[in-house]
Amino acid sequence: MLTRAARSCLRPAQIGDFTEDTCPNTYSNLRAGTARYKLSITADRSKGYKISDHVEGVWTFTSENTPETRTVAWPLSVVRFHPKLSLTGTAKAGARITVPLSLQGPAAAKGRLKSLTVKASYDGGRTWKPLAVHSAASGKPYLVITNPRKPGTVSFRTALADTAGNTYTGTIRNAYRTVR
Repeated sequence: MLTRAARSCLRPAQIGDFTEDTCPNTYSNLRAGTARYKLSITADRSKGYKISDHVEGVWTFTSENTPETRTVAWPLSVVRFHPKLSLTGTAKAGARITVPLSLQGPAAAKGRLKSLTVKASYDGGRTWKPLAVHSAASGKPYLVITNPRKPGTVSFRTALADTAGNTYTGTIRNAYRTVR
């Protein structure tokens, strides 16, 4: 769902509800001029999938809609997780693993990341625990996670902001399974 924050009221006004591929950006549905927007995407694959069965992304951003900017990408950033897993998407229960992160979009540019937080859930997303985000010598962010001793799943929730005030929050429920 794409919404534009209305200046005169507290609730955003819905501009469009897209079920089709919105890439490239769908500027034709946006009002002219500079405005603040909210884009939400949810993919639910809970029937038939054991990992990454529910994925959500929410972006808030400021964009300009003029004939000149209709070919410019929206300033959307995302955080990707890269744990080393088996071919079946599993890691050893109780093991301590490093999870490299990669940023894409405007927040990935040097000096553009304002904040980055990550939380993990070991109960399918019912409760969340903050994780420390470390920085390698190369400047690349990573996490160090100790998987629960009991086999189960690990979920991730992340939030970032860039220096222009654009934000992203994302959730990957059951990102990977842990096994003995």
